[in-house]
Amino acid sequence: MRLTLLYTVATVLALWLQIDLLRWLPLGPLVPDLAVILVVDLGLRQHDAMAPLLAFAIGYALDAFSGAQLGLNALSLTLVYLLIYELARHAWILGPVVEPLLVGVATMLHSLCVLALSNGLALLWPPPARLLHATLLQGLIGILLAPLAFRLLGRCRRLLRLPVHVAQE
Repeated sequence: MRLTLLYTVATVLALWLQIDLLRWLPLGPLVPDLAVILVVDLGLRQHDAMAPLLAFAIGYALDAFSGAQLGLNALSLTLVYLLIYELARHAWILGPVVEPLLVGVATMLHSLCVLALSNGLALLWPPPARLLHATLLQGLIGILLAPLAFRLLGRCRRLLRLPVHVAQE
């Protein structure tokens, strides 16, 4: 229950920042994908049955509020969660350097997955240079914002007395 509350509030704030507030600022394509950061945090730290449902709900909320075709972000963020979950279960080294890099990779995968699902694979191969630059830029923005977001989520977890890290299985 507390985990759902934490990610519900975090999702509402992330979507508000990502969709509404940052659209008023002249950032253009530099708007960060905060939903991916939330899903990566879930994949790294939550390994129960509720976590993939939360990842799906975050994606579905992003679809509903951003005007995207329903299901695109829900599917791609669920896939991102599953990938990060598997990496977190089998990786020997995770920490303050590797985790933001995972956010960057996840952001790029999320962007490419949404593009492939909405426009078909023909758009992605051969990849246009503009698409590669935009995807890499989104990944770098995710890498830069991830440590701050992870710290904030960690503090909220401690306030709600949730486990900060899940033991390796």
